[in-house]
Amino acid sequence: MKAERVNKLYKQLSPIEQANLYIDAVTKELGDAEVGLIIESVKRVTYDCCHKDFANHIDCYERLALAYGTQYWKTQALLTLATLHRQHDGIKAINPESEDRLAQASKAFYGKLASIELALREVCTKAKIDIEAVNCLAEITETDSKLFRPIPANTDTQDLEHYRQLFHAAAMLEYPDSAANNEP
Repeated sequence: MKAERVNKLYKQLSPIEQANLYIDAVTKELGDAEVGLIIESVKRVTYDCCHKDFANHIDCYERLALAYGTQYWKTQALLTLATLHRQHDGIKAINPESEDRLAQASKAFYGKLASIELALREVCTKAKIDIEAVNCLAEITETDSKLFRPIPANTDTQDLEHYRQLFHAAAMLEYPDSAANNEP
């Protein structure tokens, strides 16, 4: 089928159908020509919207809150499970080895929470982002943070580095070591 006829057929599709067709063409590696035809068929529109810097900064808050909230609540849930299992009356009598593993897991989760909090503070300071607003968007209230306050722990440098990179990416900030890692 000629490109003009294919393009005419693609133009009859809805934007959602065109998007699905585009994803299908990319994932099945149908080639640049086919992908180009799909993109050319998408209707062009002009939008009236807020200034891009405003929108980007709001997006930054939302991305950071999503990344932070996901990591915080996931780790908090795992810590809570480990703690509850440790408090189970018969666990020591049944298996002392399990008690040791749960104690190590709890300690590791406390360390992860401390790393998450430290990394968030560093990124918020660098990006001039209000940490309380990020907490609000992540649905972490003052009551939650008092209830689930991480015990001061030595942060694992590997965990801290991981969360720093994650939160820098979420905030779309250049990571400090990225320039040094790209040198020949």
